[in-house]
Amino acid sequence: MCISAILGGLAAAAPVAGAAAAIYGVTEARSARKDAASAQRQADTSAAQTANARLAQRRRALASNSLVTDQGTSGMASTGRATLGGG
Repeated sequence: MCISAILGGLAAAAPVAGAAAAIYGVTEARSARKDAASAQRQADTSAAQTANARLAQRRRALASNSLVTDQGTSGMASTGRATLGGG
């Protein structure tokens, strides 16, 4: 009688355990998707920041040399003109 009561209890609990396992699986899958999306977003942000830093560095280099290229035959900047980053 005791064994049949245990088996009966297990049979009654099986659908509940199955539902709990399904809910757990869905929750874990959602968590994994969120983690993957977060990692991708971080990678995209890092790549964008690196690209922006390189562009800013190029702009600064170009700005510091922009008027220095206006040089005569003597190698000095033209007289009477303001120059940036050179003399």
